[in-house]
Amino acid sequence: MRGPSLQLPLADLVSLAGAGLAWGLTPAVTKLGGFTGIPALAWSGAQAAVAALMLGALVVATGRPLPLNRHGLAYCLASGVIGLAFPNVLLFLGMQQVPAGFFSLLAPLSPVLTALVMGFSGHERVTRAIILGSVLATGGALLAMLPGAALPDSHALPWAMALLLVPTAYAVSNVVAAVWRPPGIDGMALAAGTLAASAVVLLPLAWVSGHLAGAAGIWGAALPWIIGQGALQAIAFTFFFRMILSQGGVFASNVAYVITLTGVVWGMLLFAERPGWLTIPAVGLVFAGLWVLTRGR
Repeated sequence: MRGPSLQLPLADLVSLAGAGLAWGLTPAVTKLGGFTGIPALAWSGAQAAVAALMLGALVVATGRPLPLNRHGLAYCLASGVIGLAFPNVLLFLGMQQVPAGFFSLLAPLSPVLTALVMGFSGHERVTRAIILGSVLATGGALLAMLPGAALPDSHALPWAMALLLVPTAYAVSNVVAAVWRPPGIDGMALAAGTLAASAVVLLPLAWVSGHLAGAAGIWGAALPWIIGQGALQAIAFTFFFRMILSQGGVFASNVAYVITLTGVVWGMLLFAERPGWLTIPAVGLVFAGLWVLTRGR
């Protein structure tokens, strides 16, 4: 896996910006979708299905093999539940309680926690850079929860703490991908399979729990946001895997910087959110932690 070259092609920079803009917009679209009143399981299952169809069509059109053997299906199921189904439901619920820009400060914790889990599980060497980067980035996320930062008031703190489970789930999913990834299957095909597995799990749960029935009469208002969310997922994954193939995983991890910046900006533009003055040092700590971690790995 090679690092970025000294002169990056414009296509790689466009991929970095495109993935960051798409994933940075995801919390805002989730919040807007929640305003329609659609139940959490119906939303999460439907947007996963839309994303899976879009990305799956691209995979088939480009002739990539699908993960249809036992190993591939088991991998997609595990990743779909841990990395998509659980965090997407929690994100949908939490976004109704906290500012859209706040979650953008938590999203970069995913690569930080991934490094920690990989290190302490014995799959990577635990270096001082990993520890220092983790402390800095975690400190920034916690600072964002204080009065005068990204939360409007202390009443949102329980949901803010609960949302820490979202990047944690992403990190566990990343470790599953690193350790258990089936050989010979393209990353984009695995992403499509993971999204499909998430939809297969969530939609029956939505039906049994009455969330699909509860969405009756709401689909018309929610469908544009569901399609938009699915398109964002498909676009982000496409750009992300292009970066990995072109410049390697270390360069692709820089998308976390773009997610944080664009997520805060989207919150300001779409919801008139005005983060407090502590948001600036919180972002600085998160960025410093990511920089130390990326350099150290």
